Amino acid sequence: MPGPTDTNFFHRAGMDDTPVGQGSKDDPAQVAAQGFQALMAGKPKLVAGSLKTKAQGVANAVLPDKPKAAAHRRMAEPTSEQEQS
Repeated sequence: MPGPTDTNFFHRAGMDDTPVGQGSKDDPAQVAAQGFQALMAGKPKLVAGSLKTKAQGVANAVLPDKPKAAAHRRMAEPTSEQEQS
């Protein structure tokens, strides 16, 4: 369960003009290494990436769905007027 990772995903998804698309992202090599290690250790789930992403994973486990959905919406909404029209 990686957080935002520095790949072409956000560009291909047309999300360049969103807070998550413009924000800092985790290193894909780090995410892949952590995922592989978890797989080899037989772990069924892992929040992979930076400490920030891991902290968000902990918060995600305890916060109600409504505030999580609102936060995700804010991160994924375009920031320019042209995109919102």
